[in-house]
Amino acid sequence: MGQQLSRPVAVALRNTALRLAPSRVTVRTVLRHADWTPPRLG
Repeated sequence: MGQQLSRPVAVALRNTALRLAPSRVTVRTVLRHADWTPPRLG
């Protein structure tokens, strides 16, 4: 979701896009990364 952005313009664009996006889209994007289960070993 752009955590590594360092240029001020890129950070501002990302923040604006997140602010304007519907909350369900933002939540779905975050959950896609947070709801990861590692594969079983062996």
